[in-house]
Amino acid sequence: MEDLQRSIADINQNPEIEFVVVTGDLTESGDRASIEAIKAALEQLHVPFYAASGNHETTWSESGVMDFSRVFGDSRFAFSHNGMYFIGFNSGPFLFPLSPLL
Repeated sequence: MEDLQRSIADINQNPEIEFVVVTGDLTESGDRASIEAIKAALEQLHVPFYAASGNHETTWSESGVMDFSRVFGDSRFAFSHNGMYFIGFNSGPFLFPLSPLL
């Protein structure tokens, strides 16, 4: 978290940065508390940010990608900037917890 906060401070001091793309892994274990803490830190950016989940937010987390999607609003993004179209998504496997009925 300290490294992220230093990075955010550096980004906020650079007027040439127009947006930030954050690609997974954002957390170590993909738990909801960690995902919420990362989002709260990223909300301190003075520019828009776009985040895609990584395998730690999907494979390692108990909820699969659901907690990431609930906290960030989605697990992928798409936006245009200066005539370019950006798309971000997780390309790793989605391993959801197995139902006890299976």
